[in-house]
Amino acid sequence: MELSILNGWLKGGRSNADAGPAPQTGAADMLPGAADAVSCQTDQFPDRFRLLKWFAAASFVAVMMVSAAFAALLSHFVGEAILRHDATLTSEFIGNLADTEVLHGGMIGQLTLGQILDPHFDADRFEVSAERAAAARAEFLSHVAMLPDVVLVKVYSRARELVWSTAVGDLGQPENSNQELERAFRQKKLTVNHSFAPFGEEVRRMDHGYSGDDSSYFVEEYIPLFDMSGEVASVVEVYKQPKSLRQTLFTGKVLVWTLALFSGVVLFAALVWIARRGERLIDQQQSRLIDAENLMVIGEMSAAVAHGIRNPLAAIRSSAELAMDSDGAGLKRNLESIIRQSDRLGRWLKELLIYAGPINSHSDEAVDVGAVVHECLAGMRTQMEKQRVDVVLTQRGEAVPVISGSRAVVSQLAHTVLSNALEAMPRGGMLRVTIDGQSGRRPLRLVVEDSGPGMTPEQMSQIFKPFFTTKSTGLGIGLPLARRIIDRLGGDISFKSRLGAGTRVEITFGNVEAGSE
Repeated sequence: MELSILNGWLKGGRSNADAGPAPQTGAADMLPGAADAVSCQTDQFPDRFRLLKWFAAASFVAVMMVSAAFAALLSHFVGEAILRHDATLTSEFIGNLADTEVLHGGMIGQLTLGQILDPHFDADRFEVSAERAAAARAEFLSHVAMLPDVVLVKVYSRARELVWSTAVGDLGQPENSNQELERAFRQKKLTVNHSFAPFGEEVRRMDHGYSGDDSSYFVEEYIPLFDMSGEVASVVEVYKQPKSLRQTLFTGKVLVWTLALFSGVVLFAALVWIARRGERLIDQQQSRLIDAENLMVIGEMSAAVAHGIRNPLAAIRSSAELAMDSDGAGLKRNLESIIRQSDRLGRWLKELLIYAGPINSHSDEAVDVGAVVHECLAGMRTQMEKQRVDVVLTQRGEAVPVISGSRAVVSQLAHTVLSNALEAMPRGGMLRVTIDGQSGRRPLRLVVEDSGPGMTPEQMSQIFKPFFTTKSTGLGIGLPLARRIIDRLGGDISFKSRLGAGTRVEITFGNVEAGSE
């Protein structure tokens, strides 16, 4: 449905047109609750961001995660370092013991104990009797078996064959699946492993005299012994149940975790204290800024009101003085001037009260935007005829969506936008109004275009600033008021203007309810 309306498009009676945009009465009649206009509702502002709350939660999680990771890494490092140090001491002791047995047997420079530990080794080739080799082997193994915390000792030859053990086992069987043993042979260095299992099962299986509990902690050490050429001749595998070492590890981990927790708590407390102090400073500065802004707004509003009221009051006084000395026709003309100036003051006061007070847009009333626009244009008919402004009203779609809100608030919004467009064309022009509700799911759009002089980029950047106006008779709160209204209606308002090419205003309503034929 498309309607084209030119100058003189409304043929109804002149009663509404002559009366102006709206009847102007007292401030309380124009806006209910005007006495409380200076108060603001808290729901007009977004909820305050709880800086301290969110910072405390985020910093607590971050500090605890970092502290836990630090404690885990440090405790693992300390544990491994202690185990490695203990295994190194055991390895050095066994190495020194092997050298001592070789020296005691008078075999220095001929053989090493690593070679003698293999019972299949032919010591006669090196001019060492089998008795001396067997005695050195037996004495060495007896000393190793009596080391503190040792529960099982096994000796492997270069062929990975189990050649001796303190427990009853499968002597002479090759060990091909032991990765730690293979690593000791290949890398020629000490290999350490520790766990609650599976070493305990192996100790219980091979040592029938073992009486430890199922939860015992075991350390497995593979100590390589070398021949005269520096190659690994045999490996001594030692199973230890170091209760004192385990207690030391436990105590160290407890200290590490306690220190990490204490450090995390101290760091968290320091961060929260800094954040709390910062929040207090922000609150104080924000309060001062609000007070300063309130004083500035009061000053600007006072200056704007004084400037806006001065000219109408002067015109009213002048008309009243002339009326005292005028005849019948002149008296009527002066009284009409007084009425017009009074209406002008009333409109300004209404805009001030609406802008300063809370906007009640939360209503279940279904507002037909098309009907509201028709009423506003009808009220401006006389002014449009006087200024020689042609109007083209286009309504798209068979059904125009209605919105949920206050009809008075929507009417104020439409009147502000239309009157601004009309005031931009004092010497005539074209006013195009488009109501676009073509799609049921698409938000309703109201587009107002004028052929006025347009605005500069500097003016465009300040159009929503309170008390900024380009008109000598304007108050500068119409567009800020329109923006407040459309924000409360859940919509959006945008401007496009170019100097010498007019201005285009597009209003999008976000709370469309339903279509109406």
